[in-house]
Amino acid sequence: MERSSSSSLACSILSCSEPATRKGDASDVAANVASGISHPLGRFLAARAWLARRPGQYSAANGRRIPTRPGGRRQAGYGMKGLKTSEIHWVVNSYIGVSEGYLGDFSYRTHREFYPAHCDLEIDPDSFPGKTTREKFLAILGSAQPRDQAAILRGVAHKYPAGSDEHRTQDSYKALLRLAKRCTESAAVDAPTPALASELVHHALQDAATLLEQRGPVSALDRVHTALHAYLKAACARCGIEAADQATMTNLLKQLRQQHPCFHDDGRHNEAVARILQSLSNVVDSLNPLRNQGSLAHPNSRLATHDEAVLAINATRTVIQYLDAKFSKEEPQSAS
Repeated sequence: MERSSSSSLACSILSCSEPATRKGDASDVAANVASGISHPLGRFLAARAWLARRPGQYSAANGRRIPTRPGGRRQAGYGMKGLKTSEIHWVVNSYIGVSEGYLGDFSYRTHREFYPAHCDLEIDPDSFPGKTTREKFLAILGSAQPRDQAAILRGVAHKYPAGSDEHRTQDSYKALLRLAKRCTESAAVDAPTPALASELVHHALQDAATLLEQRGPVSALDRVHTALHAYLKAACARCGIEAADQATMTNLLKQLRQQHPCFHDDGRHNEAVARILQSLSNVVDSLNPLRNQGSLAHPNSRLATHDEAVLAINATRTVIQYLDAKFSKEEPQSAS
């Protein structure tokens, strides 16, 4: 267990809600106060900063590291609508509850067991910063993918149902489940970071990710459409395929399929792959009227629904990811 009466006293004198966890922690807390990170929010932000300094970021699933693009930008799940910092602290402080710095009734052992037993996730809390279970829980939940955040919130609801404590009311329980549902309603396909792309493509994808997170999928629909159109143009230019300036996405994809060598032989499953590619062409063709008539690209009176916009965003991301994987294997050889 984490309890230490002398260090808890030191924490209370220093206005710190975290108890110390080992001998000498009183001096550690004093040092933390001096450095400005003894407050729970400060420690949480310090944990987030610790993750940002790492070569990659931790995903809650399997404790794996998420690759980052140059400059530390998160690649997997970039732009997905996860929990806000204020929401994470509401889960910890208001729903689970903190008493004298302790998170619910968690011990180190039960905290480790919580993720596989209640969330169906394999997470190693020791891989995350923090001394106490509360600090580690903050780091884990704050750095997790939205889909993993949803699993953790459902695990919290399972372990601490409504009525299990006086502050866990039906209303707060429903609010917890609403947060979990929101995390699962983000685009399911990770935002791509294509290798064969122009600055316009990357800017459009970043704009789409920002809009998806801040305004929702309907607002992001136009920018995702722009990203795919720009990507197809860039792919044609990179591969030496001449395309008209006003070529549609459907025409660009058709030219790539007909002229790029990576599509000439798809191995043992040519017929099945050809049907899938034809279906993708139909998807790309259908994105145009959805963008023109159902997005904020024009003053449309009837916008696409949330689910339709998510479907279009997932489909667009899938097309970009597939094409980029194919093209990356068939880089054109420069003339010697």
